[in-house]
Amino acid sequence: MKKEFWDRAIVFSSKDDYLTKTQIQYLEAKLVKEIRKIQSTITENIQITKEPILSEVDRAEMEEFYQALSLLLKTFGYDFLEEKSVNLDNTSDKETEKSEEGFMEGVVFKFEIKDAVSYMKIIDNDYVVLEGSTIVKEGRQNIPPGVLEARQTLINKGYLVKDQNNKLYKLTENYAFQSPSYASGFVAGGNDNGWTSWKYNGKTMSELEDNNNL
Repeated sequence: MKKEFWDRAIVFSSKDDYLTKTQIQYLEAKLVKEIRKIQSTITENIQITKEPILSEVDRAEMEEFYQALSLLLKTFGYDFLEEKSVNLDNTSDKETEKSEEGFMEGVVFKFEIKDAVSYMKIIDNDYVVLEGSTIVKEGRQNIPPGVLEARQTLINKGYLVKDQNNKLYKLTENYAFQSPSYASGFVAGGNDNGWTSWKYNGKTMSELEDNNNL
């Protein structure tokens, strides 16, 4: 059957025929379940994804395999296996934390590009673009796959909606990224250097880090 809905494929494998057929079926069911739950995406899957019965040892081993797979995907810019909306009411107040290793935690940064104005906080090593930020609607040709995935996910979930300015989107939920450049790329619609785009009191993140001073 021709998969006309595909535009990219991600393949993983194990060495030495390590995974059994039943373990693979478990991983397939787990992946489809998590993607549907987290991303609210449409999945095209002929198989009915019912988790097979595994021993307690095999199940624990497959959960560990799943976590490793999720981490590898995130490393390559695909974070669709993680819930990235953030409730700031559940985070500690870090406005006054200014230790050498996390002095920018909790500070509100600003990024302006074209007509878009966005705000971002660093929370627990994530770069959280804040609810109410406006986002450039038209994506560039060099938009990273992870940024494109995040945009489509948020549109599907109703977290990225049309703004009064028809050239912009508006973000209705706080959303976390793994780097400042992914966060600014999400706002700009293409590759962007977040270390120079996000600013606080007129200084870039790079300048603040170099000086270790807010």
